[in-house]
Amino acid sequence: MQVVLRTVSSPCLSRQYSKVDPGQACKAVSELSKAAGKIMMRAQEHKPKYATKANERDLITKWDRAVERMLVSGIRKVFPEHEIISEEGTEGTAKSWVLTDAPTWIIDPIDGTTNFVHGFPHFCTSIALYVEKKGVLGWIENPMLRQIYMTQPGNGAYFNGQRMRVSGQRELKHSLVYVECATLGHEAVDFVSLSNIFELGTTAHG
Repeated sequence: MQVVLRTVSSPCLSRQYSKVDPGQACKAVSELSKAAGKIMMRAQEHKPKYATKANERDLITKWDRAVERMLVSGIRKVFPEHEIISEEGTEGTAKSWVLTDAPTWIIDPIDGTTNFVHGFPHFCTSIALYVEKKGVLGWIENPMLRQIYMTQPGNGAYFNGQRMRVSGQRELKHSLVYVECATLGHEAVDFVSLSNIFELGTTAHG
């Protein structure tokens, strides 16, 4: 499957957080997420094979690990002293998922692995940067739909370079609601989740 990936520039703050240059961080994550997208789209040329982790619905592929290794390596080259927390535990990342005051990158290389395995277009790379336990950069990139979401404190949130704003609508009955529901295989918990979705669906505008 051939997909043309385009670069979308997003504004970045000039404010300094500790010793982290936000412009440098923004540039690095933009380039790395593009590279991650190319790996994911190459994998979509054939149905990705998978294994399971905690349960039969907790999937992992060799592509999760490949994307994560690339991201960790790229971040290390630019920010060698930063901590990295990653879902798949690539060598060189934090052994525990405890957030400290140190500049810390949090990575989900393929967010939505089940969708990725089935070729359903809702999967992405999700990356966040925290400094002193506060989020200073968030970046989500979906290569199949060519969608980029990014945010920084005080600078708002952007979708493909365009500023995002809430609608101002305060009544649920006039609101459009989109919900993703992942069933966990626990009957009681799943029943509550599905009941809540049903209630939302019958109350919302659509």
